[in-house]
Amino acid sequence: ARLRQAEKESAAIIGFTSAIAAYGAFFIPKSYGSSISMTGGPEGALAGFMIFYVTCAALTWFIYTRKGGMLHDIEHGRVSATHQQDTTPQGEPA
Repeated sequence: ARLRQAEKESAAIIGFTSAIAAYGAFFIPKSYGSSISMTGGPEGALAGFMIFYVTCAALTWFIYTRKGGMLHDIEHGRVSATHQQDTTPQGEPA
């Protein structure tokens, strides 16, 4: 059951990542083109990318690596309240 769930989750993650990558392949050149046509240079697009990447890094830190975040708790042997799973083996009483 866990293997099947892991396969489902990994397929969903790959699909989601592929969709985001496809948007990036469209929006990055479009952003450069728009910036150059509006201002004569790519600086506007680069500033937008910088804001986006800093926001993504801050969000990733907040959700995963800060004290109390998902990965911090896992790496320190704790399971956060929102990520507790039933560890009772199948077929055995709780």
